[in-house]
Amino acid sequence: MNARSQTFDLRMEGRQVDEAVLSIFHTILFHRSLGKFMYTEEAMYSVGTIGYRDVDCDFFDFTYVCCTSPRLEETLRREISNFSRQLRSNDSGGTGQISLEFFQRKKTRWPFQTDCIPWEVWTIRLELLTLTNEDDWLVCRERVSDMLTDKIFCITEIMNRHDYVPKIPNQTELDMVFDTTYPDVQPYLFQFKFSTAGPSAPEILQGIPYGHAVDWWALGVLACRMYTGRYPNVDPTEYLRAAATATSPPLVAPRASAYVSTAISNNPPPNVERLLPASVQRLVPEGRDLLQRLLQPDPKDRLRSLLQLQRIALYQRYRWEDVRSMKISPQDLFDEECLTEVEDVSFPEF
Repeated sequence: MNARSQTFDLRMEGRQVDEAVLSIFHTILFHRSLGKFMYTEEAMYSVGTIGYRDVDCDFFDFTYVCCTSPRLEETLRREISNFSRQLRSNDSGGTGQISLEFFQRKKTRWPFQTDCIPWEVWTIRLELLTLTNEDDWLVCRERVSDMLTDKIFCITEIMNRHDYVPKIPNQTELDMVFDTTYPDVQPYLFQFKFSTAGPSAPEILQGIPYGHAVDWWALGVLACRMYTGRYPNVDPTEYLRAAATATSPPLVAPRASAYVSTAISNNPPPNVERLLPASVQRLVPEGRDLLQRLLQPDPKDRLRSLLQLQRIALYQRYRWEDVRSMKISPQDLFDEECLTEVEDVSFPEF
């Protein structure tokens, strides 16, 4: 079974995340819930009614409708709150996504567990904004209200289509399609999935084929975080927009050459320079050079082999044979002068 999927991209201030996600997911669940089933025979039943109420948002001007079910509301609020808390933490990089997935259980032979087959997935991709003054906040409030209005209209339009939903089952298989644990409402089986990882490689954000060069991007993200205390300034919407207008997706980067120039570039390309946080200026040229090589948006230009890594300026003085034979410890390799010219970078969250 192929699951239908819908994705919404939103940008907002951190305080607005909970209410924005709640408004969208409550609207979806209102359309994907029924009243309690009351069976008179195995295949004969009647369906109860669903109560509803209006909810006014505090951090933007918007009102949405949700089912009158305290336990269902508690479930959504708990899951979305966990996502929002991680999204706003220092480790998320200000980007993340959360999905509401509807699924159907399928029986399998003993001793295997029941299969859960998704049939509809709604995903919200979020990017946090940093607002500096009250005027920006007022503009953001209005913009988020307009965005959510468009999303709600889109949801209702999709729900009115005659697309696939699981057929109503017999009484013995009711819990294979519906969540019967709620006392006052019966939604289709659903679950939440979310991720708030640090900035992903551009080719992953674009959804195009990628190779092991993404691992070297991840190393660059880690190095940037350790050296500067900040994540790279990755704007996912920029790469997604570029992917949408591209005539053909880039191919996976070819095998890396062992040759790499050891020269340090004092003027990195604009597409690399804007990725680096302002605190990168505290690094010595060798440290900046490492980040510039690892955080190349184009995987073909990215440093992506151990031989290349060994030959750049930062590691020219390292005794790699001694490292392989474990004659020296990692502490011996740590040279503060190669990393930063000023005070140590602190990590208050640890």
